[in-house]
Amino acid sequence: MQELISSFTRFSAAITLYGMQEFQHALGAAMEAPAGVNVKKLRESLDSLSNAIVHELDAAHEPTLESVTSMSNEVVGKTLETMRAPMLDPNQVMQAASDVVKKAADSFTAVVEHDAKHESHKAKKA
Repeated sequence: MQELISSFTRFSAAITLYGMQEFQHALGAAMEAPAGVNVKKLRESLDSLSNAIVHELDAAHEPTLESVTSMSNEVVGKTLETMRAPMLDPNQVMQAASDVVKKAADSFTAVVEHDAKHESHKAKKA
């Protein structure tokens, strides 16, 4: 079981790093393309792939997906907002970072607790 968990963790890290790498490539290509054509195509492709994967998720994971998606959107929004700010307020930056870390921890805790309850329920049935 430990090896399986390690494999899933490695897969998750690899897919995240691959996504970040492709995002960097997309940004580079976007700078060379007229008016963000490549960015729009990439976004549409990612949304299509995401929808296919989401379609395969158990309904029990939908709240977690929504929570992580919401948190990600908030992080991006706050990051862009901070970058646009004429002068950074260190207290505001620290508060925003603290909020993001707390939300991330809460989301991942919810996943782990849900999975633990699900495994416990399956074990009781057996």
